[in-house]
Amino acid sequence: MGRAQFSLTQLAIAMLVVALIVGIAIPLINRGRESARQIACGNNLKRWVIAFHLYHETHGAFPPGGTFKKGNHGGGWEGETAPGLSWKVRLVPYMEKNFWYHLVDMNAIRPPDDLGVLSDYYNVPQPTWNRSLRQMDLSGLSCPSETSPLIVNGWRQTNYCGNLGSQWVPSRDVSCAFRGIGGVTLRPGGSAPFGDSLDPKQFNGLFNRMGTPITIGDVTDGTSYTIAIGEILPACSSQPEGWTSFDGAGNAHASTLAPLNLHVTCANSEAEARSYDSRFASCWRRGNWTLSWGFRSRHPGLVYFGFVDGSVRGIKPSVDYELYQQLGSRNDGARVSLD
Repeated sequence: MGRAQFSLTQLAIAMLVVALIVGIAIPLINRGRESARQIACGNNLKRWVIAFHLYHETHGAFPPGGTFKKGNHGGGWEGETAPGLSWKVRLVPYMEKNFWYHLVDMNAIRPPDDLGVLSDYYNVPQPTWNRSLRQMDLSGLSCPSETSPLIVNGWRQTNYCGNLGSQWVPSRDVSCAFRGIGGVTLRPGGSAPFGDSLDPKQFNGLFNRMGTPITIGDVTDGTSYTIAIGEILPACSSQPEGWTSFDGAGNAHASTLAPLNLHVTCANSEAEARSYDSRFASCWRRGNWTLSWGFRSRHPGLVYFGFVDGSVRGIKPSVDYELYQQLGSRNDGARVSLD
């Protein structure tokens, strides 16, 4: 009887030890997996920036974030007349998988909407404008940490967006259209809301959806001090189109005006938004672009960015707001570093 009781005690101790080991091992395994996902995410950003420079070598400018011109639906840039294409589409020939680039119709005309209420543009299937590209896949579009669906409303989504800069972005709710936080005012590149201008002096990032060409010479703050592209969460954006569209969340629809990694527009109610950040909870609707057009990720405590020099760096949400804006601007005269 004593021996049996002793054996049960040993079994209980062994089970306790196993439980402790499992309790320690699982978080370590999860952290290891997340670390691997972050490395893969950073590699995706680096690939885009490399392709970004290869395009510049060929065309003498970085890829335009669209070729849309207000009042001129057939207008283009450098002879390309497909006004609905994102900068990522133009980089496809410089990526590993480019066998379907011949499907792109550079003469297709986007259905007119004049940046207003879109008609059949969002519908599936769409009768015109490169519809075969809408769900086209490409390696490097998504961060492995993404948990939202990859295809939404018939569009293949992406977790990487071109940097609009420290640009003024309004909101549907005027009370949410702030121009700075914590006593730090916005350092805009110009007066154009959303950066919607063909004049490069009116925005200070690398991309806008109008297709304004930016060259390496325009990055006067230095390539090591200027963000080129960064992580986004398309589910938190107001722009439902995918990676091929000039007006999709992953084109030029992220500004350093929005506080880094702010998740209030990911919420489905003000109450949920309050759990993310009570300061901005009332602005949770995705049409408040001042906040929804921002960089964010699902990594714990980091958002990754590709800089113009090709480096990839993780930035903490606690970054100084003014410093963050300076990193978003290509030409504000501030050469700032995260080091």
